[in-house]
Amino acid sequence: MKSVLCAGEVLWDFQSRSCYEGLGKSSIFVKNPGGSPANVAVGLSKLGVEVTFLGKVGKDTFGVALVETLQRFGVNTSRMILANDMKTTLAFVAINEEGKPEYEFYRENAADTYLTIEEVKNLQVQDYSLFHTGSLALTRDPTASTLMKLYARFHDEHILTSLDPNIRQGSWDDENRYMTRLKTLCRMVDILKLNEADLHYITGEKELEVALEKLADMRKEKITFVTLGEKGSLVMKNHQIRQIKGFKVRVVDTTGCGDAYMAAVLARLHGRSILELCELRIDELEEIALFASAAASIAATRLGAMGTMPTFREIEEFLERR
Repeated sequence: MKSVLCAGEVLWDFQSRSCYEGLGKSSIFVKNPGGSPANVAVGLSKLGVEVTFLGKVGKDTFGVALVETLQRFGVNTSRMILANDMKTTLAFVAINEEGKPEYEFYRENAADTYLTIEEVKNLQVQDYSLFHTGSLALTRDPTASTLMKLYARFHDEHILTSLDPNIRQGSWDDENRYMTRLKTLCRMVDILKLNEADLHYITGEKELEVALEKLADMRKEKITFVTLGEKGSLVMKNHQIRQIKGFKVRVVDTTGCGDAYMAAVLARLHGRSILELCELRIDELEEIALFASAAASIAATRLGAMGTMPTFREIEEFLERR
């Protein structure tokens, strides 16, 4: 089977060791590899899927170490670019009093924001079974424009596309341009995963039911997953909605949960044609969402992001115990 192509940022997360104190009160941080699209790539690799990562990092100690880290996780890094005169993005992460992660990103002259169309002109979309990106990668040009053009190329060739916006408030250069990109992709991509905050931001609706109805009008027959934290998740297709239960676990860190969920969904759906995706019944998608919910629950019991992604066997054993 052809490789999945994940594109976007890979970075270092400096994660607080202080529970529920947020960034302002935290004093000790641990360095872990992260970046939403890179986490998804590692998650897919750990689930036995061949995956390639497209991204750009500084040719500094941080960037070189990230390439080596992806390689250790079995990710193909042949599409990675190391820039001599740029830096690698760093992020500081802490869990606040509400149990939600807070982020601060350091992206001045960051290589991941400068991926140009020239640097991907030789990429052959037919070599891949699915294209996935999201998060910070879509917030700044030229990287955002480059990825939008890649989405169009994959779409024109009828190759599956996937998006997880993973919105970080204030991370964009121009909010209107960013919102236009998101809405364009929400209508275009075959597989969309949002968290509840993403859903409300994109639709502009505060009520969950109203927001879902508005999103369903945008998505039509396409497949959508919405994660709801401890309340579980939803899967939606053709205005049909099913809610999937959450699992009670001892939460250590929620940073990588959404990426584990996304990787599990893509592991179950990649390699299918667009027609096969359209023919999937809602009960089949419900089972996939349950599998993904288990993956996210496992990730929540571990500290970090990239290293928390579970294996296929771990998910199966988790579900057998429930």
